[in-house]
Amino acid sequence: VAVFVTTQRAFIAEQIASYVTDSRSREIPAEWLVDDRVLRQAAEESRGSHNSNGEIHHTVDYPYQLLAALESSTYSVEANVTVIDGTGFLQHDPRVPIGMPLLQFLEYAAIADFPIVKLDLKRDRVGPIIDEVQDAIDDFALDPSHVHLNANVFRGPGVTNDIFGARSDKSFTDRMYNLFVMELETSDLIRLAREFPESSIVISSTTATGPLDVGYSEDHLEQFVQAANEVREASPGQRLVFAVRGDLAALADPEFIGGLHAIDGSYVAAWWSGDVPSTPDEIETLREQGVTFFDLGQEEGR
Repeated sequence: VAVFVTTQRAFIAEQIASYVTDSRSREIPAEWLVDDRVLRQAAEESRGSHNSNGEIHHTVDYPYQLLAALESSTYSVEANVTVIDGTGFLQHDPRVPIGMPLLQFLEYAAIADFPIVKLDLKRDRVGPIIDEVQDAIDDFALDPSHVHLNANVFRGPGVTNDIFGARSDKSFTDRMYNLFVMELETSDLIRLAREFPESSIVISSTTATGPLDVGYSEDHLEQFVQAANEVREASPGQRLVFAVRGDLAALADPEFIGGLHAIDGSYVAAWWSGDVPSTPDEIETLREQGVTFFDLGQEEGR
């Protein structure tokens, strides 16, 4: 019975994820497109201009977003990665257009030599992503120490779940979306760490959308630390980053950030969602607790 249930759940997950992607993804608007020659030239001209005083471009899933990053002094770019028919593409979720192929993004990122190239893994297993990142290292001279590999591996503040792990405060379609595309497992991060020991592994959790009146808890801290320990056990010395939602981290007890900082060779990156912008008080609270990396919006921050 257990084998049957497990098999059926895997089959249903695959079918629904495929349905959501195929039925809800739209074509990229023409104004979002940029000629490949323009992107390549911008990447070549921007090499050496990216520094720690620049902006953070949170999302570069589409050519016009990547061009904006290449034409600025940004030092951190982030792409949301999904796997469609065995190939990596940039796409935040199935309800938005499919963006650039992952390999195309990595080629331009390698040419521009961004100090941080973050891949936020949204759904599917990591096998194809591993192959394509390795191809970029081999073929485009992408520096593996610049690569940050991020995944949500447990459920954070505000997320309530039914028996299958889907959020129960969403419509049926959104619940399918959350169930099948938002969460990976610590084992996926471990596999990435073993394949790319020079890269940084970014540990994060899902959170409910919108403002919340409760922050990260002691239980959440334990889950962050447990995931970190499991990664380090498999890949000693691996560089680690804890990505936390800034408004929820500021609401938490100071011991939350302190507990993350206790993990050697790691740092905390605070981010804010587009629907809950940062406040000066939140930033000051986290600075006082030792957070130094801030991503202040879904599109860009400082």
